[in-house]
Parts: sequence; structure tokens; C-alpha cells
Amino acid sequence: MSWRGSRLLRYLLYSFELLVLFILQGTPGLFPEILGARPVLLCSAAISIAMFEPNIPAIGFAAAAGLFLDFTSGNVLGVYALMLVIICYVVSTLSHTVLQVNLPTAMIMAVLGTTIVIFLGWLFQFVLPGYSHPGFALTNVYIPKFFYSLLMFPLIFLTTNLISTFIRTPERV
Repeated sequence: MSWRGSRLLRYLLYSFELLVLFILQGTPGLFPEILGARPVLLCSAAISIAMFEPNIPAIGFAAAAGLFLDFTSGNVLGVYALMLVIICYVVSTLSHTVLQVNLPTAMIMAVLGTTIVIFLGWLFQFVLPGYSHPGFALTNVYIPKFFYSLLMFPLIFLTTNLISTFIRTPERV
């Protein structure tokens, strides 16, 4: 088996991608804040990986990305991980049975997945605890965060696509 067909190498590169995006996402001042919001790069990476990988690896990388998000959000540990696991399971299943994997399809999946993650995060962090003005946080932080994340998605998808197509395990006959 050559290094081009190594599943382990591909998974290591995905892990490195998640780690780099976690560092980039958490570094203050690296990305300019738009209306006080920074992008959620890990959600985009998890959805991108789920487009290319079968269910079990997609769930594993989604759990890792979700735990990274949980560490930085100040939310209950496991909330984002559970959301991303469910979303990435559905994305992986659809991309291997129904959908064609390309950028427009991935953008649709990113819009749906990012919408669920960001707005459920807003619900759990502002609405359910009973803050007095959750609409202010939605319009001034979470909606800009949503659009900023979608703006960064094509770059993350193309990076994941490069890893997936360059280091591809031969399919069994």
C-alpha cells in the first residue's frame, strides 16, 4: 500500500485540519471581527469531512470538532458535539446515497448544518437561561457569525476535498 492510499494518513490530515482550525478560530485578532462575530470554522470542517467520509469516520470527526466547540463556547460539554454528530451522520448518509459531492451541494449542506448549530447554540446560551434580550444577541452576534462562517466554508471545503481526493483508499470490488 502506498502513502497515497493510506486511510490513516488521510485521517491524520483531517485531524491536523481540525486542530489548525481550532487554533485559528480561537485566536483573537487573527480573523477580523465582523459586527463582533468570528466564524465557526470547526462546524464547516466537520460538514466538509462528512461529505467525503463514511458514517463512522464522519461521526468521529464531528464529535472531535463538537468537543472543540464545546471547550471554547462555555456551554455544557457535549452540546455542540451531539449536534454535529447528528448533522454529520445525516450529511454523510445523504452524500453517499443521494447527493453528488460538489461545492454547490456542500454549500446547501453547510447552510442547513450551520443554521442548526448556530441557532441552537443561541437557544441554549441565551433563550433557555432566560436572558432579558436574546434578540439582541441573535441580531448582533449570531447572525453575523452565521454569514461569516458560510463565507469561509468554500475554502475549508476545497481543503478537505484536496485531502480526500489526493489521499484516497482504493475502493473494494
